[in-house]
Order: sequence, then C-alpha cells, then structure tokens
Amino acid sequence: MSRVTLALKMLTRLSNGALYKKKELANFLEVSERKLIDLRYDLVDAGFYIETLPGKNGGYRLDKNRSFLLSTLNINDDEFNSLKFIQKTMKNKQDKHSQNYLSFVDKLNLKKQGSFTDYQIIQPINNNRLIEKENDNFEILMNAISEHRVIRFSYKKLNATYKTFTMHPYELFFYKGFWYLITYNEKYGKAYQYKLVRMNEIVILNEKYKKSPQYQLCDFTGSTSIFKDEAYVVELEIKPPRAVIISELLLAKDQEIIEHSDGHITFKGTMEGKVEIINWLLSLGDDLIKISPKEIKEAYVQVLKNMMKNI
Repeated sequence: MSRVTLALKMLTRLSNGALYKKKELANFLEVSERKLIDLRYDLVDAGFYIETLPGKNGGYRLDKNRSFLLSTLNINDDEFNSLKFIQKTMKNKQDKHSQNYLSFVDKLNLKKQGSFTDYQIIQPINNNRLIEKENDNFEILMNAISEHRVIRFSYKKLNATYKTFTMHPYELFFYKGFWYLITYNEKYGKAYQYKLVRMNEIVILNEKYKKSPQYQLCDFTGSTSIFKDEAYVVELEIKPPRAVIISELLLAKDQEIIEHSDGHITFKGTMEGKVEIINWLLSLGDDLIKISPKEIKEAYVQVLKNMMKNI
C-alpha cells in the first residue's frame, strides 16, 4: 500500500475526532509505530493538525478546528439548524443550484449522524414516517411565527393522551431527524418544546403577541439533550462489546474514559435530561455493570421493574 494511501486511510480513521492509541492505529494500518509517526508528519504538512497526547491513555487525535482543509466544514449545531431551516423554506427545489444545496445539506446530515464509514457513505433509513404531516405543520407554523400570531393545537403526549394548548410560537429547530416548535411565555420567561409530528388541529388565532427580546434558544436547550434539564455527573462501568463502541464516541464535553486490561471501561461525564440518560442506558443492555449517581441508578432500576411487569 502506497504512503499516500496509508496517510488517507489514517486521516479517515481520525476524521471522527476520537482519540486513538498509536498501537491501535498502527495495527489498523498494518504498519510500525515508527512508520505511523512519518504518516502523521505527512498529514500535518498537508494542513491536517493531528494532536499527540502523551501518557498511558494518550495517542493521536485530529483537531478539526485547527486543520485548514477541514475548518470550512466545522459546522456547529446552530449553523446546521439554520441550513436545514433554509432547506425547508425553499420554494423552488428543482433548479440546479437548489439541488446542489439540498445535496450539500444531506451530506452534512450524514456526517453529523456518524454515517460515514472508512470507504463509503451508507444512506440512513428515514425514521420519520410522518414526513407529510410534519411538512404541513411546518408551513402552518411558519406563517404563525412570521405574523407573531397565537396558535391553538392538540398535542399527543407520551402517554398517548391528547391535550390542547394555546401558545406563542417562537422558533422551529431540527433535532435528530425531526422538527420541533419552541414556544415562549413572556410573563414567566419559560419555553416549551413540541414535536411537529405530534401536533394536530393547529389553528392560527387572530390574537397577536410581542416577541420578547430576552428570548434566546440556547437558554432552553441543553448540550447533551434537546431539553435544558438537570445535569448529572454519570459514572458507568461497561463491558465489551459495547465498551469498545462507547470508547469511540464523544457523549459529553467533559467525558473521561478509562480502558481496563480486561476490556471493560469506566465512563464519566456530565449529561442532561434524566429521560434521555435512562433511554441511553437501556440501549447498553447487559453490558452495563455499574451506574452512579444513585438517583439515575434508581430510576433505571425502576424502568427495568416496570418492563418486567409488562412482559
């Protein structure tokens, strides 16, 4: 395998921003660690900044913010949300420029979902089967937001019951394949989120509201959850095979992962939203062997008990 091919293969493996040990990378590329150092220099010379972290848990990591050729694609969530918003509001989607724009946003969506593999792009299954309903609701809500008009709607709650709300619609934002509406109560400075596919019988009322200058979306959405909720310092012990998968992911900005000789890992990080945390823990199955803090552990155990009752 040529030196250029090896360097590109190394860059592909590092492109997710995860930290890889030198030995792990060398084994993946089937080269010596000395050869790995030379490949790193080749990539640095080409404009890709690859950090070297010393110590037992050190290794190589691609710093996308400092890599010249990748910096233009370092798109944050707010910027991506704006791109999706523009995509949704485009009137003519048939001309060449519109098609190119839509293709670009779709590729970014794949990148954010982690759908890139080493050698190909795998098109994900669209998990929103109510896309037509979402599109209809989006159009109605766009009109209400642009005119600052109060809306009334019926909403399907998670317990499958419906409740009617009268709200001030402020903003639409995209999260994990679905559109959400955020409404705001100016008097109490409180925001609420609603998933568009669960909204029914939306009526735009004649009453208007004055948008608060104090409102900012970032004040009401969390860093690891769609909701700005109570934060927990979660510490877990996870055994293989899921330990290997989790060790490759960035799940919390302050996360720490310790890899043990028997293959299991200790994960520690600050996460928001008890419901989303519990759902994630359930996805780890029987590879999850220890949980803290106590409040999260008790909530997790209670869900398991409820599941056993239903079987």
